[in-house]
Amino acid sequence: MTSRYKLSDELYIARILTGMFYIHSALDELELIEKHIHLVEILKRVSEENIDQYKRKDTDLEKELYVNMPKSIGYIIDLAISALHANGGITSYDLANLLSSRLHYTKSELFLHELQREIELYFKHNQFIVRKDLDRFCVFILQGKKTDVTEV
Repeated sequence: MTSRYKLSDELYIARILTGMFYIHSALDELELIEKHIHLVEILKRVSEENIDQYKRKDTDLEKELYVNMPKSIGYIIDLAISALHANGGITSYDLANLLSSRLHYTKSELFLHELQREIELYFKHNQFIVRKDLDRFCVFILQGKKTDVTEV
């Protein structure tokens, strides 16, 4: 079973923005996160049942998102799709991507799948995670305190 985690609103927005960027983590883009934080309640309502309404111009849900974040329809669609994926559950893969700029291979000497394993060993299933928890985890990894999987 894949572990799922719960994120603070700030990290939830960072996860959504990271999902939109494809190869860049938004974790430390504090100003950008702040510009989107007011959308949390709207984005948490995105689901398989209503995603198409966010993709079509002039539907009630698309307008609600657009009024609160006046960007292009393409941006609104990307935001909604990324929220849909985040609402499916936050996994170690999502957290590894969030931490990718802080713990890329040249810093941590961990490949993505190894970083995911460390995340799964460090955080408990369904744990509520805030920025300070991720900061502590980064210090843990960068200090070389990786978990020896033979000991687990």
